[in-house]
Amino acid sequence: CIDADAIATAIMVKGAESGMEWINSLDDVEALVIVKNKNGDLITNISHGFTYH
Repeated sequence: CIDADAIATAIMVKGAESGMEWINSLDDVEALVIVKNKNGDLITNISHGFTYH
């Protein structure tokens, strides 16, 4: 859990776009990040290897 907390904090500091680029460069790390844009729309960012059902 410590790793997940550190990664989540880093994504928040880097921002969604830069954070997802970083996540995609790491081995065995996937993420789904949802952010609200200036228009109030929710934007979903999914790393390359993230799978869900």
